[in-house]
Amino acid sequence: MIRLLALMLALAALSSPLNAQRLAPIVYTVSAPAPSSHEAVIEARIPTEQRASIDLRMPVWSPGYYRVEDYAGKVQQFAAHTRDGAVLAVEHPAPNRWRVATGGASEVVISYRLLCPTRFVTGNWVGDDMGVFNGSATYITLAEQVRRPHEVHLVLPAQ
Repeated sequence: MIRLLALMLALAALSSPLNAQRLAPIVYTVSAPAPSSHEAVIEARIPTEQRASIDLRMPVWSPGYYRVEDYAGKVQQFAAHTRDGAVLAVEHPAPNRWRVATGGASEVVISYRLLCPTRFVTGNWVGDDMGVFNGSATYITLAEQVRRPHEVHLVLPAQ
């Protein structure tokens, strides 16, 4: 009984929000340099923990709207490189999955253009009047089972 309790406490500690604070965050920068094109440019700095490759994913549903969507179908020009600009190999094993060979880098930078033509609750909209970003339909993240912090930085168009 004591062993079971100790195991349960250890598992709870590993999955707690405090554990997420020890992990390096994924940092996104979102911009829309030409809002009338209904496109956003996303860049994400993704820690690798020295893995040889990382698996990335994009959700296929949004919280509160449980219908399968094709958010990844709006992703264009996906690319990956190291902090110093070395291009990394990318595989696309499933419609909403990407695998990036890290080349031993501690951090990978991914970038993609995102089509944002939808004024619907689960989609994204970018226009001259405003931008609306739904997390599920916008952000590619690590395919992992830990709670990792994510930061989002918006680059607003000049007035």
